Amino acid sequence: MKIVVNSCYGGFHVPQGFLALHPDADEWDIPRTDPDLIEYCESHPDELKFHCTDLRVIEFPDTATDWYVNEYDGAEDLIYVLDGKLEWA
Repeated sequence: MKIVVNSCYGGFHVPQGFLALHPDADEWDIPRTDPDLIEYCESHPDELKFHCTDLRVIEFPDTATDWYVNEYDGAEDLIYVLDGKLEWA
């Protein structure tokens, strides 16, 4: 499974180029696991760093039973459960 997170202090924002392709989408309603968002981020790496945002795509096991985006001042990490144990990515 893949997810998009922000790796710097500031906050998570969806790239404007992605929003331009999906004009009816609200930035705050797009799931971080949205396949179109992930594909866009992977194919447009030059658009992932902008005002207080540095997006990255993280891949974690499909067998993870739960996941959580841990945020501190806008910088995010992924925590997930695999085989009953917490893992960080």
